Amino acid sequence: MVERAWAELWQQHGFRFEGDWAAAGDACNAVKELRISYEAPVTAPGGYAVHLWLERLGTTGLTYGFRFCSADGAVTYAHGTRVLVRLDAGTLRPAPWSEAFRAVGRELLRPRS
Repeated sequence: MVERAWAELWQQHGFRFEGDWAAAGDACNAVKELRISYEAPVTAPGGYAVHLWLERLGTTGLTYGFRFCSADGAVTYAHGTRVLVRLDAGTLRPAPWSEAFRAVGRELLRPRS
């Protein structure tokens, strides 16, 4: 559900992967790290919520946070972080995020306390 929520959010901002890495732009990326903590079992179908934010937005990478919870937010089922690296489609080496992507990403950054 977390991956679907992120894909939908980025698609709403015009960033999508449609099967062509060369045309994917910022959607050409790879997972470097994934950390998940499971807090409670999901025991029934129904409505759930996913909270999403960026922890860090670097030149070629980012770290996003997520929380998968009950629709009312009262129960956390899982939470974690995922590190992505933007790749050049030709070399598969790290490449900078576009300014359009960074502008959206800045809006998603969690305020530092």
